[in-house]
Amino acid sequence: MKGKIKYFAITSLFVITIIVFAITNNHVNANTFDNKLIAENNGSYTSQRSIHDIKSDGWVYVFEIDYPDNKKDKNMYIFDGYNLKYKELDGFYVPYINSKTGEEIDRIIPNYITLSISETYKKDIRKIGDFFNKQQFNDKITIDNLKDLEIKNFSKEYLVDMFNKALASELKTTPGEYYDSSFIDKTSVTSTDENMIGEWQISYLLDFGYISDVNIEFIDSEGNYLSDVAQNKNASATGKTMFSNIQEMENNIVKTQKIESSLENLAKEKIAINSDLDKLLNKFSKKLKPTE
Repeated sequence: MKGKIKYFAITSLFVITIIVFAITNNHVNANTFDNKLIAENNGSYTSQRSIHDIKSDGWVYVFEIDYPDNKKDKNMYIFDGYNLKYKELDGFYVPYINSKTGEEIDRIIPNYITLSISETYKKDIRKIGDFFNKQQFNDKITIDNLKDLEIKNFSKEYLVDMFNKALASELKTTPGEYYDSSFIDKTSVTSTDENMIGEWQISYLLDFGYISDVNIEFIDSEGNYLSDVAQNKNASATGKTMFSNIQEMENNIVKTQKIESSLENLAKEKIAINSDLDKLLNKFSKKLKPTE
């Protein structure tokens, strides 16, 4: 691609827009959300700083600063949390509201879970985004800088730490090869193993077009997640070994930024790959295509 690279900032800011859009438009369905957001919110950002804080249970908290192509434009500041593990969680949904009556007529479960669609956290996420985008901080901050920010569910110390770490992080000026892909997504395949009834799932999170975080799960027919079962003290040796192999796969994908290279590395290390898991990774590889 010649000239300056156009990077579409498809981030949690757009998830917040989804909520507003769903509240005021009762004729929109969940399948049109992503296209609507991309069309209305794409912008040119040529560099980025960010920090990813990996929490438990598949959560990744991110503070991101996007720098615009036009230096006269404002930076974009984003704080949100993304869950790469669970298909659904109580209290995480997009309300589907009748614009005339104000009545909630349905709850839409999106393809991925974020703090910005949480009953508990979404107001704080919105306030944090509005505050930082208004202040346009370009230097290290302290608690005193957040004295006018009123939030309930996050400590200001944590926000200061996340922002300062993001500000001190490496400035990324060359997007990774996946920068045209959705910044977060998941895919799955049904298990064909009679001894493992359920499905395999892989979720990913991109950071300026680079694969930043990957989560691979086997979810059995009763809704149990392998990562939970394998870490139980009574877990079988087979389950523990499979979980260890999966963690190795996740690390290889992030390290190599390639699904194919990851599979080759695992084969060299003689790590067994379940046939359904192999199908999942191949499906994932096709979904997350490099930009041409």
